Amino acid sequence: MPTHSCAESGESRPAEAVAHPPHLRYQRRRRHSLAGPKFSEQLRTRPEVDHSIAVAPPRVGRWLALSVVVGCLSAWFAVAEPAGRASHATFDLERDLQLAQVSVVRGDRATPCTWTDDHRFSCDAQPWAFVGPYGSHTAGKARRCIWIHPLAGGAPTELVWPKQPLGARLVASIGLVDDAGPGSPVEMTIASGATVLATLRSSDSRELDTKEAKLPPGPAIAPLRIQVRTPDHTLRMACIDVRMYGERTPTEAIDTGRAR
Repeated sequence: MPTHSCAESGESRPAEAVAHPPHLRYQRRRRHSLAGPKFSEQLRTRPEVDHSIAVAPPRVGRWLALSVVVGCLSAWFAVAEPAGRASHATFDLERDLQLAQVSVVRGDRATPCTWTDDHRFSCDAQPWAFVGPYGSHTAGKARRCIWIHPLAGGAPTELVWPKQPLGARLVASIGLVDDAGPGSPVEMTIASGATVLATLRSSDSRELDTKEAKLPPGPAIAPLRIQVRTPDHTLRMACIDVRMYGERTPTEAIDTGRAR
């Protein structure tokens, strides 16, 4: 093996040792090792920040997360119909929603909402300002419903069916989704012409106001109006359901004494 003379000590060393001092040989071996980081890499003491992820304040982030959930679930719930429910109802809000005329009423002016490919009505540019099928937890229980988030200024959201087959029995409910918390009450009015069939309200996500009542005698086919409103719309995420069953007793049957 070739050698190299060291003038100070008079010793001889292998030529490889001169070309590659011990600390370089160790670094070289480490670079070819599968265990541990390379010495040429900078040690990382904490995870690197991914700047592609937008960080939102907690309250805003909650709204964004809710909007994403709504967008992902609403289309599925629009086509998934519970067996036996709608087939026996003369009116089912979820089933008959697309036949409605939906608008936001401000004074004498009604601004129409637009039916979208997501099987719901869009009433404003805000992602939560829609009327459509939704899966929610209300009063601590999972339920299907129609989502309505009233807009600012106390403007009611109105759903109208000009000619709707009505029934003999009304079943309705209104609640706020569990994330809403306490706040301004949300009121739902169900009417046919000048006759108010039911009024329900909820002011807390722990409350679910339900009502079951007989309809007064009247035409079997008549106008139907559902109106939802609140003085303060902040976090008033309403979850409503309206159904009718049976055959309505006609007015002429009362007059002729044929009603039972």
